[in-house]
Amino acid sequence: MIIEVMKSVLVKILEIPSLEICSPPTDKPSQLKIVQFMDSFQLRPRDAYHLLIMQANEIEEFATFDSDFRRVFSAKALKKA
Repeated sequence: MIIEVMKSVLVKILEIPSLEICSPPTDKPSQLKIVQFMDSFQLRPRDAYHLLIMQANEIEEFATFDSDFRRVFSAKALKKA
């Protein structure tokens, strides 16, 4: 049941116009940045990896409910009204 719901939602997401799926860098220096991001911004590994992907693909804006990214993007964060 849950797999079918997930598949249905993913299909809808993939239909978003202009959606681009970014690949992460795989070179060793880029991978070491993950540890640097964890230390600099007190991020968990997965969040640091997301930040690496954003940086490598020059992504400056994104939407998240993850409050850990407030430390990274505090100047750009949108506030609740």
